[in-house]
Amino acid sequence: LLNAFVHAHSTENEEERLSFAYVQGMNALCGPLLYVLPELDAFYCFEVLVTQLVPGYVWKNMNGVLSGCHLVEECLKQFDITLWEHMTKKLKVSSKVYAFAPLLTLSACSPPLENVLQL
Repeated sequence: LLNAFVHAHSTENEEERLSFAYVQGMNALCGPLLYVLPELDAFYCFEVLVTQLVPGYVWKNMNGVLSGCHLVEECLKQFDITLWEHMTKKLKVSSKVYAFAPLLTLSACSPPLENVLQL
């Protein structure tokens, strides 16, 4: 599925090429799809997901995921200022450390699989 996706979005002309290529986390996104759908249906769903619904999450620069990390940090600051201060000021931990993987994979990397499939 991933090879077919990268091949479908490859071109010789760099200017025409979408910013899509294999990026970290794509395997976790397509895994649950392949678990519940036939391969062609999983490919279609995966392609729509990453090209139309959340393209910023899988672009090479991962702007969508990085924006999501920033949003997580801002939400934490608004809803639990004590925890936010502890994390950012005392521990000096960025939201990229604890939020990057779940955001990148739309929580598909978070077990158990039964809960992931419900997402």
